[in-house]
Amino acid sequence: MIWQCKGRLLSSTGDPDGRLKDICLSYALYRLLCRRFAGYPFSKSSDVKTWKFVRNGLLSNEDDHERAFRVIEVELAFVYDLFYTKYAAIFSNKGFFQLRSIQFIIVIVGCVTMVPILTNYHTPKNDLNLLTVGGHNVDVLVTCIGVVAILFMDLVQYFVLSFSDWDKVQLLCWYVKKPSWQNNKCIENIIQIVSHRKWLKPWGRNLGQYSLLESYNYNPSRLLYNRCITSFVNKPRNGQTESNRIKLPLEVKKAIIVSLRTLNGQRLKNEEASVQRNGEALLQQNQIWDELSWACRLETQTHVIMVWHIATSLCEKECKQGNIVMKITPFIVANALSKYCAYLVAFAPRFLSDNSYMTEVIFDQVVQEARDVLNGCNSATSKYGKMMKISVGAGKGDPGENIIKRGAVLAKHIRKLSVDNVQRWEILADFWAEMMLFVTPSNDTTVHAEYLAKGGEFVTHLWALLSHAGILKRDSAHKDV
Repeated sequence: MIWQCKGRLLSSTGDPDGRLKDICLSYALYRLLCRRFAGYPFSKSSDVKTWKFVRNGLLSNEDDHERAFRVIEVELAFVYDLFYTKYAAIFSNKGFFQLRSIQFIIVIVGCVTMVPILTNYHTPKNDLNLLTVGGHNVDVLVTCIGVVAILFMDLVQYFVLSFSDWDKVQLLCWYVKKPSWQNNKCIENIIQIVSHRKWLKPWGRNLGQYSLLESYNYNPSRLLYNRCITSFVNKPRNGQTESNRIKLPLEVKKAIIVSLRTLNGQRLKNEEASVQRNGEALLQQNQIWDELSWACRLETQTHVIMVWHIATSLCEKECKQGNIVMKITPFIVANALSKYCAYLVAFAPRFLSDNSYMTEVIFDQVVQEARDVLNGCNSATSKYGKMMKISVGAGKGDPGENIIKRGAVLAKHIRKLSVDNVQRWEILADFWAEMMLFVTPSNDTTVHAEYLAKGGEFVTHLWALLSHAGILKRDSAHKDV
C-alpha cells in the first residue's frame, strides 16, 4: 500500500529520495528479522526472489550502497527498541497516540492550575513555617521544583516518542489509510517534519580498529587491574589494546556492496574468488591466484585474518617509509577492514565462525610470536626491516611456519606480484571486502543482540543485509576457515 499511495507526500516530488518509504521498508524487514532472533527458519532464504529483492531492489542502482545501509540501520534500531526499550509494547496499542496526547494535555493543564495555587499559598498558623534566605516558603519552592521536573520529563518523553521511528511508521500508515490526510498540506508538513528528524541513534557508525604490529607490546596495568577490579571487569590480555575508532568510510560501504553484487546469489567461498578475480583482471601472467591461494586455506578463519592483517600492515608501513601518501579508495578500504577484522579477533571473537576460546588462544599465540620476533625493535622502521628479513628465502606458507612469518611471506608475494602500489591495494581491498562478507553469516543471534546494547557493530548490519539476501551460511562444500 505504501508504494501504491498516490498522496503527494509519498510521491516522487514529496519524497524524492524515498526516505519515507524506506522507513516503512525497514519496519517490514525488522518483522522478518525477528524470525531469526526467535529461532524460526527463514523459509524463503533459498528462493531466488530473496536474492533478487536485495540485488534488484535495495541495490538496483549503482549508488544504492548508502541507501541499503540506511535501511538496515533503521531496521536494527527497531530491533534495539524491541530488546531494550518499551516502544514495541507501547506502539502495539492502537489507541496509544490518543492516550498519549490526552495524558500530555492533562499534565499541561495540571501544571497551569498549580501556578495560582502555589502563588497564593500560605502556611497554616499552627504548622512550622520554613523560609529560605530570600524569604520564600520552602514548601512552595520544593513543590515548584517537583512540578517543573514532572513537566520537563513528560515533555521530553512526549517528543522522544513523537520523533521515534515507530511513530513515523504509524503516521505514514495512517496517511496511506486516510485519503483525507492526503489532501491536507498541514498534516503532510507535520509528517514530513517528524519523519526527517532523528534524535537518538543506537549506532555511532564507527569501526573498531586493532593493529597487531602497534599493540603487541601492550601489558595491562597491574595497579589498575588488581584483584578487586578484575572481580567486576575483565582483565585485558597481553597485546589487547584497541586503536582509535574511525568513522565508517563511505568507500568501505561501496566496496562491500560491489563485492556482494559480484556474488550474483552464489554461496560465499572463503575469499578465494576475490584473489582469483584480481589475478585475472590485473596481471594474469604473474599467476597471482597460484601464488596467494595458500593464504586463504589455512587451519582456521582466525589464521587467515591475522596472516592477511599482518601482510596489509606491512604494505601500509612500506608506504609510510617511502613517504607515499595513499588516499586512493583501495588503500582506505583495505586498511579499515583489515584492522576491523583484527579487532573482531581481539575483542569480539564470537562474531567469527571459529570457537571463541580457540580464537583467543590463537590471538595470544600471535601476540607472543610478535614479541619474540620483534624483540628489541622500537621503531616502525626496525619492525618493518625485521619482518622483511624473516620472509627472505621463505616459500609459500605451510602449517609448520608461525603466523607472523606467514604474514611476512604473504606481504613479500603481494609486493612481487603487483606492478605498483595501486594494484597492490586493489588486491588487498577486494580481499578484505569479500572477507567481511565471508565472516558475517552466523546463526548466533545472541551475540548480535548483546552488541546492539553496546552501540552495535558493523558486522551486525552486514549480517542483517545478507539474511535478507538469503545468505545465511558459508559454503559448506568448500573448506571453511
